[in-house]
Amino acid sequence: MMGIPIRKFICASNQNHVLTDFIKTGHYDLRNRKLAQTFSPSIDILKSSNLERHLYLMANKDGQLMANLYHQLESQLHFRIEKMLVEKLQQEF
Repeated sequence: MMGIPIRKFICASNQNHVLTDFIKTGHYDLRNRKLAQTFSPSIDILKSSNLERHLYLMANKDGQLMANLYHQLESQLHFRIEKMLVEKLQQEF
């Protein structure tokens, strides 16, 4: 969107690997996860705000979908995106 020709993003991970698991499965699951403190604190995360923005753009700016997913994350500690979005996400990462 900024005019920068980026073909693919790379998702770095550490022991917390919540994002890489999500990219592989489409299931963002915080149940039974505990944040591991590592030598890479910038990726010591369980809830990624950047992911919410990226999914919003991938889902054609569907704010209601994002509200539903992240409400479910808050209340049930997990959500799953539809197969079409998983495939789109996997093409980008």
